[in-house]
Amino acid sequence: MVNTHIEIMNLIDIARNIGLSEEDANNAVEYLKHSEYGLALDLLLTQIYEYELPIDAFFYASVEMVAKAMNLPEKDYVYVKELID
Repeated sequence: MVNTHIEIMNLIDIARNIGLSEEDANNAVEYLKHSEYGLALDLLLTQIYEYELPIDAFFYASVEMVAKAMNLPEKDYVYVKELID
């Protein structure tokens, strides 16, 4: 069973390490505080994509795991796959 809150928080921490701004990271955390997991993940992925931050296969696999646990369609996250470095 996936703990969505913890997994998204882990993704936010990784995103900070690859260059996501503190403002964007903090906004995602705020969504998490209110159990808005979809909004948190969407904001995180949108900003990573917008700033073309390189991700690795592990990060993408984690996104995929969380998204599947949330029953999100692949189209909602697959676009960041092109950022795998």
